Amino acid sequence: MPDPEPREEQPGMTVEEVEVAELEPPADDKEGEGAAGGGTPGGFRAGSLGPAHYTPPGAVRRRTWKPMVAAVALFLAAGWGIASVSIQLYIADSAEGEPMLLEGIVIDYDDYYDSNYGKVTEVPGVRVTVDGMNVSAVSDADGKFELKDVPGGRVTVRFHMREWDRAVNASFDTYIYRDYTGGSDRRPFPVKVRDLDPKATRPDEPFQPSLEARLLDWPTADTVSLEVLVASYDGPLDGYVVSVGELPGVYRMDFAYGDTVNYTYLAQTGTGSYDALYMKVTSPTGGAIINGTRVPLPQHPYGAGGWKSAQFPEVATFVVGGNATQGSTSTVLVHSTGATECTYRAGPIWQPWTPMTDGEVRLPVLLYSTPSSQSYDVTLHVMARNGTVNGTVGTVVVLHDDANPALAATVPANATALFADVSISAPDADAFRYSMPGGGWSEWQLVADRALVPLPDTGRSTATITVQARDLAGNVAEAQATATLTAIKGQDEKEYARYVANLRVCVPLVLIGVIFSALGGWACWKRRRPGLAMLGSLGAMLASGFTIWGAIFAVVALAAITLSRDEFEEARSAAAARAAAAKEEGAEEK
Repeated sequence: MPDPEPREEQPGMTVEEVEVAELEPPADDKEGEGAAGGGTPGGFRAGSLGPAHYTPPGAVRRRTWKPMVAAVALFLAAGWGIASVSIQLYIADSAEGEPMLLEGIVIDYDDYYDSNYGKVTEVPGVRVTVDGMNVSAVSDADGKFELKDVPGGRVTVRFHMREWDRAVNASFDTYIYRDYTGGSDRRPFPVKVRDLDPKATRPDEPFQPSLEARLLDWPTADTVSLEVLVASYDGPLDGYVVSVGELPGVYRMDFAYGDTVNYTYLAQTGTGSYDALYMKVTSPTGGAIINGTRVPLPQHPYGAGGWKSAQFPEVATFVVGGNATQGSTSTVLVHSTGATECTYRAGPIWQPWTPMTDGEVRLPVLLYSTPSSQSYDVTLHVMARNGTVNGTVGTVVVLHDDANPALAATVPANATALFADVSISAPDADAFRYSMPGGGWSEWQLVADRALVPLPDTGRSTATITVQARDLAGNVAEAQATATLTAIKGQDEKEYARYVANLRVCVPLVLIGVIFSALGGWACWKRRRPGLAMLGSLGAMLASGFTIWGAIFAVVALAAITLSRDEFEEARSAAAARAAAAKEEGAEEK
């Protein structure tokens, strides 16, 4: 085949031979932006001639499910944030006053905070109370405790432990609200104690509470008047209730501890047995500290038949208020059915006759005194008569006692405030009470060798406790004991204030996160602005309060956006593509 005729070259023109494989798009157009993207015009635009990764302007982009996954994750994060803010703003009002279960774990403050919330040393034997409520609990071997029916709202929780080297007075202002997650989360309560020994235990178990009923009077043949005394080591008995009955476990009447009671027996015939009653003492929270105790009583002065069986010429006598007295007189009840008057003598001379009504009278008996002794027995002789006929002579012994009982009260050197363990020695007394600094007196209770006296946290180094002891005659002795205050000033965790501060800071941050998440979700849905979509991932973390769910939403969205990056249209590229298309249309029209 003959060679083609050589092409005539024009002056100033140079011709080079190139291979098709050497053809490349302009350097600035390698990413498929072309002239519209700011590259140099020229190059092959045909899709079949360019490199494989080159996408001409206006070409349809790939569409996969990845941006949709990112959009759903970001929209869920935004919804989570909206729900979280709504709940936080609602719980305060919705929980106010409703019964809640307050549960937690008492842990060592220093271990907890010094280890950056890591080390947990459970503290057993801590008494947990809520201010203004008669509820309490003691932390178990694992430091756990529960308080039921605590009203929702702001409450102050206090922690005390007895006989530590350092006392506890930690209070928490907290806000109890609904558990919207449906779970049971025992929140830790750090308690600040110096030199805490985690093996420290409560003191020896309090002695078994005992009960004594002091017989004051027999108002009728079937009614007994009682004063009830109970021994309590743990604290005052104010608010406790005493139940009384004639049979084990069957209680006919209740009365507040500290009051005297008149109990009328069921028989009401004067033929019953009156030598004992069954009693129990119940705490204000409903727990019986003494249950089913049989309390022996002095036998009715005239036996099981009572007053009605004392017929003239016999006479029955009874010292009202007990057989001990501190005064110069004592009241003696005299009964003799059928008698019209009676007389008595405390010495050699009989007193004038006193009229009787229905065979009964109360005599104010004048007792003689001797300067050589302040405590002595007086034997009273009583006789009734009917007309001019004298009856038999009955006797009764009265203890005349003007001496105050011996009393000594001390606080051991290792005692702790807020509870002072007071040792009491009162061998001649049958009841005692104490007064707290700045407070009133406790109820009288059965004398014991120890008393646990609560003390206020006043910040002073010492506190003075006043103790009174009373004997059967009514004589009262007083002693004072000094307790060294070693309590740490209350460690206040202003949890409610912190909760409100968190609302002020966190709610705006969560709302910002909601906005970013929503905008990022919109960008993913439209496959526009990948930078805004990336920012939505950060918004997912903010919207969820940096919880694990927020991290999951953010990671899922970020991964989906990264894998589908080439599906997003940049705003600048889209605008440039529209400008180039308009320019080409204008050129064709020309």
